[in-house]
Amino acid sequence: MSETTEAEVSPTAEWERSTIALTMEGRIRRDRHDVDAWRVLLAEAADHTPAQFRPVFEAAVSAMPLSAPLWMRWVEAELRACEAEQVEAIFELCLLRCPQLPLWQLFLNFIKGVKLVGLDAASARSQLLPALELTLEAVGADPVAGPLWQVRT
Repeated sequence: MSETTEAEVSPTAEWERSTIALTMEGRIRRDRHDVDAWRVLLAEAADHTPAQFRPVFEAAVSAMPLSAPLWMRWVEAELRACEAEQVEAIFELCLLRCPQLPLWQLFLNFIKGVKLVGLDAASARSQLLPALELTLEAVGADPVAGPLWQVRT
């Protein structure tokens, strides 16, 4: 069991935490790998501004950098806040470090649903091709990756 300091769990950009969130922070200080406590704390953090939730997500992925669900929650929070550039930065951090199929699926959905919107077909293809090549390099022809290759533009 590894301990986490209060500064690592309670970032400077504060919001008024619920009693449950405060309890989860205490659990995380005692065991920084407490997945359930992080899940509850991140759910509450995601309801706030990016400046408030980012330090909490950063602490979570620092504690568990190979947890695809944590990275995915962070991406989803940034998407709800309409922070496409931040989403790209998160993908740059996590995709090769944590090469899990659900992350790659989320990445391709982001490319198709955000980056390609409003582009003509030729421009869309030129944007999509590098993303597909990167995905192919990372996951290869793994039979479980079949849904990744059902891409329509």
